[in-house]
Amino acid sequence: MGCFFRKRFRHWFQIELWRMERHLEGIILSANSDAIEAVVAQLGKARDEIVAKIDALEAAVGNGEDLSGPLAELRAVAQGLDDVVPDEVPAEEPAE
Repeated sequence: MGCFFRKRFRHWFQIELWRMERHLEGIILSANSDAIEAVVAQLGKARDEIVAKIDALEAAVGNGEDLSGPLAELRAVAQGLDDVVPDEVPAEEPAE
């Protein structure tokens, strides 16, 4: 009899572990999804800011204005977007 209950318990326990793993995978995927959505929203905001700066730059060109201010603002936004992902440092080649 004891062997029968051990087998049933082992089977039940394996099923419960499988259920917990699926539940945890769902939580992890949901957390990753939220993080990805936040990054997409941040990039969308950056895109909107860049488009607005380009529009301001085009208006300044059309009005014959000094472009140093709008150009500096556009460069700052572009640099902020570039800084989202750090640049890779090239690996040093071994000396021969």
